[in-house]
Amino acid sequence: TDCSAPTPAPAPAPTPSPALAPIPTPVSVCDTCRAGGAGDGGVSLVNGRCMQWCSSAGFCGGSAYANGGTDCSAPTPAPFPAPTPTPAPTPTPTPVSVCDTCRAGGAGDGGLSLVNGRYMQWCSSAGFCGGSAYANGGTDCSAPTPAPFPAPTPTPAPTPTPTPVSVCDTCRAGGAGDGGVSLVNGRCMQWCSSAGFCGGSAYANGGTDCSAPTPAPAPAPTPSPALAPIPTPVSVCDTCRAGGAGDGGVSLVNGRCMQWCSSAGFCGGSAY
Repeated sequence: TDCSAPTPAPAPAPTPSPALAPIPTPVSVCDTCRAGGAGDGGVSLVNGRCMQWCSSAGFCGGSAYANGGTDCSAPTPAPFPAPTPTPAPTPTPTPVSVCDTCRAGGAGDGGLSLVNGRYMQWCSSAGFCGGSAYANGGTDCSAPTPAPFPAPTPTPAPTPTPTPVSVCDTCRAGGAGDGGVSLVNGRCMQWCSSAGFCGGSAYANGGTDCSAPTPAPAPAPTPSPALAPIPTPVSVCDTCRAGGAGDGGVSLVNGRCMQWCSSAGFCGGSAY
């Protein structure tokens, strides 16, 4: 038996089917009928049940009660047996390796002790642990149990690239005493000094010019227009007119001159 494969995980026990609710026994009119009066043909109940006729008014009697009544003389049908519940299936036991159930062998014939309750060399056909002397017909238990595969490391989500912030957007309002100015909609629109304050030209030395408008995003490229189809060139022979028969001219064939087209645009023979 190859013991190098890891012991498989036990199969999960199946969920048992819920027990079916018992079907209630139906109650007959004959079971709820009351004893009739002897003066008009009524009879007593038998074990609390009418055994002849139960009138439409619910009293038990003989044939005089038959008109519109219920015949109770037939025996009560046996109730339907309750359905037998489906037994829960027996869970599949976890397979046990021969190497896990092997017993320690005797030292006199090459037997060895177990390691953590399991033998790690050979388990004889009789179920005892030992060295190579136990190999004939035995099971090799020396292969280590393989370690489980490590769980895969999840790929980290990429960090989004932050939107760059301009110095002009973070500049603070300057003081009016030295040429500073206020922000416009939270942004410096003139010069932002190297110290981060907004002002006029006095703040220009080492500062950033914020007077230029924020560049608009580059427009999407305009798709190239589809090329117009190149017209099929028209030959002089296609526009030539039929020549006169008196000077050697000929007619067109399917609207085209098939011989000579003169410099004047008429179709004819070699004279043209």
